[in-house]
Amino acid sequence: MEKNLEIEYKMLLSEALFNQLMNDFKGHTYSQTNYYLTSVELSALRYSLRIREKEGYYEMTLKIPEKNGRLEHNLEITKEDLEMIQKGEIPDNEITRLLSNKGFNLNLI
Repeated sequence: MEKNLEIEYKMLLSEALFNQLMNDFKGHTYSQTNYYLTSVELSALRYSLRIREKEGYYEMTLKIPEKNGRLEHNLEITKEDLEMIQKGEIPDNEITRLLSNKGFNLNLI
């Protein structure tokens, strides 16, 4: 499992500026899908749990608030793990064990 401190800045772009950037940037582009898993417990503590699907790669990310930024725990998962989660089943992995050890009820996510 990889960990890093996320300090993120976001900007709202107009459609015209977005199109200009896409026209000016000639590098590799891709689409990604983010699946957010939440519960009252996670929201109350400002935890964020996401699965990102990008070009056949799947990654589960848990973000935990820190004084400055958010501590990210990133873990590669399989498509089968994603499908299991979509059926309401939680796989056993480092992130789900971390949540369980912190007292979260994984059946409510």
